[in-house]
Amino acid sequence: FFLRIEYTNMSSHTVLVGGVSCTLFHKNPNWKIGDTTIKEAIPFVYCLHGRLGKQEDIASIAKETANLGFIAVTFDNPNHGLRKIDGAQNNSWVKGNQTHSVDMYAQILQTISEVSLMIDFLPHKIGVMCSSVGVLGISQGGHATLIALANEPRIDVCVSFISSGDYKLNMEVRYENLVERAKRKGLPLPDPFESLVPKQFLEKTVRRYDPIHNTKSLCKGFRPLLIVNGGEDKLVPIECNIKLMKEIEPLYESAGAIMNLKHVILEGVKHETPKQMVDLGLQWLKEHLGNKRSSGL
Repeated sequence: FFLRIEYTNMSSHTVLVGGVSCTLFHKNPNWKIGDTTIKEAIPFVYCLHGRLGKQEDIASIAKETANLGFIAVTFDNPNHGLRKIDGAQNNSWVKGNQTHSVDMYAQILQTISEVSLMIDFLPHKIGVMCSSVGVLGISQGGHATLIALANEPRIDVCVSFISSGDYKLNMEVRYENLVERAKRKGLPLPDPFESLVPKQFLEKTVRRYDPIHNTKSLCKGFRPLLIVNGGEDKLVPIECNIKLMKEIEPLYESAGAIMNLKHVILEGVKHETPKQMVDLGLQWLKEHLGNKRSSGL
C-alpha cells in the first residue's frame, strides 16, 4: 500500500507539540533540535497517513520529502497508532461501525486543527523558522489535506493522494458499494443512508468545511494543488474529485494560475500509492515549495 525506501543518513527527532507527539526528518544527519545548524528559514511539510494506519506508514515518503531540503513532519492521526483509544471507531460500515461517516470526518477535522497547531508552535519549539508550509496526505490524510487547504490560509502547497474533495459523494459511493455487497453475499441490507450519514451532519458540519462547498477559500491565492487518484480505486473513486476539479479549474484559469492546479488519474491503480504517484508528489513539492516564501505566515 505504501512505498518504502530507507534513508539512513538522515536526522529524525521526536517532539511533543501541544500534547501531540510528532516525528521530524531532515536530510542533515548532524542536525539536532536547538542547535544552529539550520540558520535560514526553510519549508515545513506535514505528511498525513491514512485511515487504519500510523505515522510509520508514511515515514518513507516523509524521508523522501526531507531529502529535498525540507523539514518533514509526521504524527499519528487521532485514535491511530500510539493515540489509539478505540480501534473499532476507525472501521468502516463493512466492519460494523455504524458511525463511520461521522467518526472519520471528526478525525479529519482534528488532524487539520493539529496541523494548524504545529504551524503556530513547532518552529518555536525546535528553533528553526518556517519559510513556507506544505501538506501531503494519503487516503484519509489526503481528504485532510484538501479540507486543510480550504480552511487554513497559511498552507502554501498541497499534495493529495487517493482522496476526495466531496465527502458526501464519497459516502454515497461507499453506501452504494455496501448495498451491492449485501445483495451479492445475501446479507441483510444496511440501514438507510440518512441514518448512517445524518442530514444535520451534512448540512451543519460537512457543508461548513468540505472543499466542494468552499471553493472560494480553497482557491484563495491560487496555491499549487496536486491531486492524484487511482483510475481503478473503488473505495475513493475518481468521481469524488472530478466534480471538485470542474468547479475550481475555471477559477484557476481565469486568474492565469492554471499551472498551479493538476489532477492526475493513474490508470489501473487501485486504492494505493505506487512509486509513480509518490514521485509526482515529490516533484510537485520540489517545484512549487522549494524556493517559495509564504505570504500567509
